Amino acid sequence: MLPRTTYKEEHQSMRKPIYFIAILCMAIALLISNALAVEQYELLPVDVIQHPERLEIHKIYEMATSIDPACIPRDGFERDGVVYSCADILREVVIGDETITHTETETIETAKNDIETVLSLLPPTKDATTEDGFSGTLYLDIASIASEVSGYGSRSSTATITRNYPNLSDADTQYIPKTQTEGNKTYTLEGIQWQTYNTHNVDDYEIGSRYTATATYSGTVTSSYVKGCNVTADYTGELCRTGVSVIRYTVIFAGTKTSAPQQEPEPAAPPEPEPEQTPDQPVEEPEPEPEPEPVKHTGFNWLYAVLPLSGVLAGAAGTCIYFKNKKERTNNAKNNDYDYADTYIDNSGGNTGAGS
Repeated sequence: MLPRTTYKEEHQSMRKPIYFIAILCMAIALLISNALAVEQYELLPVDVIQHPERLEIHKIYEMATSIDPACIPRDGFERDGVVYSCADILREVVIGDETITHTETETIETAKNDIETVLSLLPPTKDATTEDGFSGTLYLDIASIASEVSGYGSRSSTATITRNYPNLSDADTQYIPKTQTEGNKTYTLEGIQWQTYNTHNVDDYEIGSRYTATATYSGTVTSSYVKGCNVTADYTGELCRTGVSVIRYTVIFAGTKTSAPQQEPEPAAPPEPEPEQTPDQPVEEPEPEPEPEPVKHTGFNWLYAVLPLSGVLAGAAGTCIYFKNKKERTNNAKNNDYDYADTYIDNSGGNTGAGS
């Protein structure tokens, strides 16, 4: 028994030419889009000079050094009965000055963070040169000056405080405290100075001497200070570079007059009789004929692209139809072989059933 192809297998076999045609159409669409993009970009001249006596037209293009001069249009054209074709191209390097605004940041270190010290360390101007060849003078921008502490240090010193203790009965140190605390700092007694005076009553009766102690305390005080500051400032100005600015191309088109064949004058048609007009009938003036619009010529003829693409598409479609018909004929032949092999006819004239 011969195997029979299913609908799924036949459908999968038909997908291959369809995929091929789809990919081919996508490639053609990509080529057409690229051609349209190239055609839309048109390099325009900066000046056109016409010399009627020499039958020459000069088209001047100015481009940067990075642009390929191959994109300059060189196609011929016709103007005022003269056919112009590209005869020569001249190249000229135009030297000019180019100016840019440039900023540089200067960083210095200073021990003091006051404006007088900072300005004494920063010069008002500085010379600058870039890697691209720009050079000039930059000026200090005072508003951009900024400072930042670079570090802190600590120092120790000895500090003293005094305390008075009046009206003491004796010059005895037991009445004087040995330490004092002030501002979270502890001070130790270092020395005492005594002063004495007598007290008496109204009847000049001496009661006794009284004492006043002036105690001096000393201690170590630690303080922090700024070691230094990092100061940043911007210098801004215009830098100039002298070099190649643009390249000027002059395309020279030489003209040739076209000789038109002489034509025999056509016989003039007899004048048509003018219709009679009544005094009350307004005179109808003939409408002016519209001027023909100028024909715009493009530099790309799509006929050269459409004809080969049409041939390719027609060939692809014919190939697809050929393979489809061949597949159908093969399937029909297989189905016929299967029917003959699957049954037989008895000599008695009756169909006995399926063969073994």
